[in-house]
Amino acid sequence: MYFLLDACQHPTILRILYFAYLFWEILAVVIPIGLIIMLMIDFSKAVITNKDEEALKSTKMVAKRIMYAIFIFATPWLVSFIMSILDGAGIELGGDYTVCINTVKNISAGTDNIEKYDDLLEIEEETGKEKQNNNNNNNNNNNNNNYISYKDGQTIATNMLNLASGELGHIGGSKYSGSSDSVPWCAYFTVWILKNVKYDANTTMYQYINNEGLISSDGGANGTMPAFRNSNRSNFRFIKSRYYGGDSSYIPKKGDIIYFWWYNDYGKWNGSGASHVGLVEKVEGMQIVTIEGNVSGANSTGSATNKVGRLYRDINSNNIIGYGSWY
Repeated sequence: MYFLLDACQHPTILRILYFAYLFWEILAVVIPIGLIIMLMIDFSKAVITNKDEEALKSTKMVAKRIMYAIFIFATPWLVSFIMSILDGAGIELGGDYTVCINTVKNISAGTDNIEKYDDLLEIEEETGKEKQNNNNNNNNNNNNNNYISYKDGQTIATNMLNLASGELGHIGGSKYSGSSDSVPWCAYFTVWILKNVKYDANTTMYQYINNEGLISSDGGANGTMPAFRNSNRSNFRFIKSRYYGGDSSYIPKKGDIIYFWWYNDYGKWNGSGASHVGLVEKVEGMQIVTIEGNVSGANSTGSATNKVGRLYRDINSNNIIGYGSWY
């Protein structure tokens, strides 16, 4: 089973952090009030008493209380500082500390809810069981050597995304299409990645996918789609998006090819073609993080147009047709 939900998305941990946050919010009100009252008492004693020893004792107590207050309210900063040091040293503790805090704050503010993460965990567990069953079936298949195992698929997908990430911000598509920058090149970029990442020593990912079902076009957004639609393999398939009635338990994996249809321009998807294509990098909560060619806009990396960008898309978007899953 694979875990998309890190510590910052696990509902049990979120509940613990949420109640800890509420407790801290209460302390943030009670402690200052208590300190003010005690400081007033200590100052009063220091002023009223005629004994130097008592006055000195009260003054020292005031200083101690101020130090305690500074330490208490500096605790979040200290935790954040320690977590950043551990992260810089490559020590991962299950999630980004700041992401955890922001998620808890959103839950407290009512802009997010823990039930959503309960649903994500349930989906992940079901997906893990399904994948385990698929792996067991694959092990019993005589043609198992032609399958990409989940472990190997993760390695290949990482290589694909590393190559794609290195292209972020690149302007113009002639590098990928071999033609003019004016030619739509989202598919050429995706195919360029497939052609430059190995499936094995003698085969590229492009050749591997093409062997499953002929890639109809290197430059067409839906050029690779027939290979997934025509395959009979259980781990090589086209999966419709949730909006278009696909498997609601399926969570896109890194390396999946993602297909789009511009709903706002053309209306509901006609069931055949695609308007745009890219690669899934990861899933964060209810958002799919993608790397795509020939994109522009505020939600892509940088400000230039006609470039390679990283985008964040709602997993339930009506613009997402589906995914080409190959492992």
